This record gives sequence, structure tokens and C-alpha cells, in this order.
Amino acid sequence: MEGDVFSGTGINYEQLWIHSQFLQVEDTPRSDKPHYPRYVILTEALETCQTLSDVEYLLNSIDRDDGVIFFVVDGKTNESVIFECTCQQYISKVPVDDLIIAKNHSSNANPGDIS
Repeated sequence: MEGDVFSGTGINYEQLWIHSQFLQVEDTPRSDKPHYPRYVILTEALETCQTLSDVEYLLNSIDRDDGVIFFVVDGKTNESVIFECTCQQYISKVPVDDLIIAKNHSSNANPGDIS
């Protein structure tokens, strides 16, 4: 990935495009699980993931230092998913009518109440 290490958006050789955005949450990372800032997770995903499933596997294996929304598009298949992540959990949402809208809050009534 060329450019700034702290980039909020990137695309890799496998045509996986990821945009990250801050999400206000109330939880904290678990002490018994690795956790990283969202920009590190973005870089790791772009360097190691080829599919949406790969990104989900990565999110399952680590916690986050803060809340983040990842907008992910697989350019090979035009499939997309939004991952709304607290420090410990996440939910995935498939965009309706292939529309992705970036916002800085969860669509849940309580952003920290992601299960």
C-alpha cells in the first residue's frame, strides 16, 4: 500500500477496497486478546486479505482500540459489506440496493450496543 501509514482508505492488489471511519463506542478491548488501532487493522487487512470473508476472519481474531466502521468492497465480485465494530464485537451489514453511505455513527439505536 503506497501512501500514508495512517490512511483511512485503501485498495490492494486483490481489488479489495476498504474505507474506515470512527465509531463512538462505550466498551474497551479485552486484556486477553490482541487489539490494534483502526489504521493498523486497515493496513493489515489490505496486506493480507483477498475477500470479504478474509476481512471478517481478521475482525474475529482481534479487538480494536476504539470503534470503527469498515466499508469493504470486493472489486472482483462487486460484493460489499459494512462492518460496524465496537472494541470487542462487530456486526456486518450488506448494503441495500448496493448503496453504501458513509456516516460517523451506527445505524443501531445504541451505537455501543452491537451484538
